Amino acid sequence: DVAQPDRLDVAVTIRNDGNVHIAPEGAVVVRDAQGWIAATVPLHRGWGLLPNEEDLYHAIGHGIHLTPGRYTLEVTVLCGGDLRHPITVTQSVDAVFTETGTLDLLKPLLPRRQ
Repeated sequence: DVAQPDRLDVAVTIRNDGNVHIAPEGAVVVRDAQGWIAATVPLHRGWGLLPNEEDLYHAIGHGIHLTPGRYTLEVTVLCGGDLRHPITVTQSVDAVFTETGTLDLLKPLLPRRQ
């Protein structure tokens, strides 16, 4: 979703299916059709999630100039966990950046169970 020109706002819903409080962090990497990195946008940390909670987290980047076309979004979320066994989840989804300035997913990200 693009809220204004040259500002990319990717919203990601994160659910804590574990049994401990987590403070998700991470990034969204935007790759062009050739696989080159067009932008890397950090995921804004929220208040964290208690077990069985979910919330919307945003990756907001300013000064991003995407041209219309196909892109791949690589969403990486670090959930902390035991420091000896940190949990990292990465998913990719194809998207199209349109002439009207929206980034439309070609298919939704599916929840992945660990």
